[in-house]
Amino acid sequence: MSSARNPPKSTGLTLSRGELWLVHHVMVERLTGHDEDDPQPWWALNIARKLEAGEPTLTTFEAWRLRRDLLDYAERDGTPVSDVAQAQAIVDQLESTFGRVPLS
Repeated sequence: MSSARNPPKSTGLTLSRGELWLVHHVMVERLTGHDEDDPQPWWALNIARKLEAGEPTLTTFEAWRLRRDLLDYAERDGTPVSDVAQAQAIVDQLESTFGRVPLS
């Protein structure tokens, strides 16, 4: 008996050019800033690749991880005020599209 798994469902997002840039920036930061001894954050790589291919779609898991990374980015000292506002707008869209993160 085959146990083929269905790929997780992806949902499209409507993001402005600036919001797309910010998501890509945060994902690239996540990829380049991870500890070499830890596994590469595959969700960040998946999201960056999709954006580069012109496909702003996310699985629920990717949306939750992106939400966390955007909130972390927005809370850092030195993050431009305009980026904080855009990050919050994206988080709001993620929450309205995918729901609240369990145990958040």
